Amino acid sequence: MRVLLTESAPGAADEAEQRLRQAGYDLAFCRPDHRTEQDGCVVLRGLGRCPLRTDAEIRLVIDTRSPDAPSLPTEREFGACCALRNHLPLVVTGPADTDRFPWTDATVIGTADELVGTCERLIRPFDAALGHDAERTARETLLANGYRPDITVTVAHAAGAIAVFVQVLGLSDSIARAEAAGRIRAALSGRRDTDETVTVVMVPEED
Repeated sequence: MRVLLTESAPGAADEAEQRLRQAGYDLAFCRPDHRTEQDGCVVLRGLGRCPLRTDAEIRLVIDTRSPDAPSLPTEREFGACCALRNHLPLVVTGPADTDRFPWTDATVIGTADELVGTCERLIRPFDAALGHDAERTARETLLANGYRPDITVTVAHAAGAIAVFVQVLGLSDSIARAEAAGRIRAALSGRRDTDETVTVVMVPEED
């Protein structure tokens, strides 16, 4: 899963970056040189286009604020404002005045220790929706082929792709499973809330 990480000052996001990478997240930044002290987004500096406009895989934005961050957002935090304009969840760690924009509309304001768990809770409904669609499509397709197996679906994200593992517990044949996989892939790829590549793996019950 891919998230956009921004910060109030150089180095403020270092801990968050380490935690998110260890948890398996892909990270995007408002600045290609995010580890330098130069402020300003790529658009205002004329260095490129906003990642929120060009990277459809970004699911939420994280604004990490240092303990001594000012009450107003700094130039390095423009991504937090852009998150709300693009209707993405905004997660904030560190001090944030909830009477000031953009933190007035933050989805969650918490601590660095809570960050990974917060991201999981916000992303889980999306995965649950994918799993529900995959299970329903698999069940309908296999039923049309004369099979009534139990079905378990697991959704995973890696390197800008969605992997859907469909475990088929009960009788089925390879032709019916291949048809189900194709229909699941078409259904999930056609969703308006994802542009990620979808891979479907059918896992039949072992004999």
